[in-house]
Amino acid sequence: MEFINNWYKKAKGVIFHPKEFFKKMPTTGGYKEPLMFALINIFIAGVFISFPYRSNILVYSFLVLQLILGSIAIFIIAAVLHPFLKLEGGKKNYEATFRVVAYLSIYYTLVMYSNLFSYISSSIGVIVYWIVFLYTIYVLCIAFDEAHEIKSLPPWLSVILTVAILVILGIMIKIFMIS
Repeated sequence: MEFINNWYKKAKGVIFHPKEFFKKMPTTGGYKEPLMFALINIFIAGVFISFPYRSNILVYSFLVLQLILGSIAIFIIAAVLHPFLKLEGGKKNYEATFRVVAYLSIYYTLVMYSNLFSYISSSIGVIVYWIVFLYTIYVLCIAFDEAHEIKSLPPWLSVILTVAILVILGIMIKIFMIS
């Protein structure tokens, strides 16, 4: 029960009080705690994604695969973001970047949850999705500003560059899979 309470407190802090959460967030202390938080979020998001498919072996396989790939993705996203944060004057190490990315995984859960609104109405689903997505970008910038103590340039630059790189990588993977 304590584990669930800790997850809930952190999720609530990241969603409703991101500036305070990331200002107080320890930037060192290991990878285990933020990774466990992220894995819970990835699992919950996987449940939301697989909701319409009910129970079958493919759903369970998907959940396991999503946990594995999701945990790897957190390390990769942090590795892509970190050099940009350093260029902008970020004062913290890779672990701080990893912790921010791991705690922001709650927004992945929220984005997947917003997809459930599409079952009510596709228009409502799209609107909820974009609200959550834009708020996620906003919180991402706050998180890096607070965790890395960036005061010279706004962290928007890192976010935009990282999103651009990830989109380009996604397009390249898609092209590679088609050919």
